[in-house]
Amino acid sequence: MSDLTSGFSKLNGLHETAWAKINLSLTILGRRLDGYHELSSVVGFCDLGDQLILEPGRGFDLKLSGRFASSIEGENLISHVVRALASDFGIDDIGVLHLEKNLPVGAGIGGGSADAAAFLRLMERRFDLSFSVDEQASFGQRFGADVPVCLLSKPAFMSGIGEVVRPLDKFPSMGILLVNPGVGISTKSIFHGLDCPQIEAGPKKNSVPSLRFDCVRDVVEMMKACPNDLLKACLKEAPIIGHVIEMIDGVPGCQIARLSGSGATCFGLFESFESARAGARSLKEEHEDWWVCASTLKSVRDVR
Repeated sequence: MSDLTSGFSKLNGLHETAWAKINLSLTILGRRLDGYHELSSVVGFCDLGDQLILEPGRGFDLKLSGRFASSIEGENLISHVVRALASDFGIDDIGVLHLEKNLPVGAGIGGGSADAAAFLRLMERRFDLSFSVDEQASFGQRFGADVPVCLLSKPAFMSGIGEVVRPLDKFPSMGILLVNPGVGISTKSIFHGLDCPQIEAGPKKNSVPSLRFDCVRDVVEMMKACPNDLLKACLKEAPIIGHVIEMIDGVPGCQIARLSGSGATCFGLFESFESARAGARSLKEEHEDWWVCASTLKSVRDVR
């Protein structure tokens, strides 16, 4: 727990973590008539993220800190959530939200969506809001395609345009090495430039598969069969991504290396956290200006 979290906990603030999201697979099924893209993705969450502390107060105030706080410009998704809470539930006096921004912005690992989801979880606790899983996903979808799965923050399969989220039956814990070379990629421009078929209707909820991963090898085999369909477009915008993936893939013990979401964060999976941490140390020495971090990809049993 960071010093920020420890300090504000003494003031009886509520705490949530915006866990980093990893797209282990990402299949783009097609573009709908309304312009949105249907997709399917197996998603995992790291044991690291941004920290949110909510203190009581009148109105709403957002205070930023952390390594990537300066990267946040203009309105963010949390502001949209605040307006929705006022409109839908008459909640105006939210308080002071302290956001410690530890994850790079626009990096394909949740970012603003994870922050918005963590804030919604805070609001549920603070004001005793009661949502079913489907209601939670429906409300969260209003703020972005990744918000519903980030609300769950557990290994899951997501489909539709992100609104269909189902927890995985089984998923193992494993080490993960994350690397972001500090280049910016626009998710909007990546999706806009995709050459994909037009479809009229998305998958139904009852078509969501029952997925079970007993070991790391099962996850790796799934990823080989279902790569990230956005990689080609991201490489055109940021060719360095290919170099980063190759570097991670060359780290001893790496089982597979891929791009998460629309980038530019790349990751490698390892049997253990120790192996991932050893790889992070070597890459940090070579690229001090990159964001390099070792973590654990959480299992189904891990509590968020």
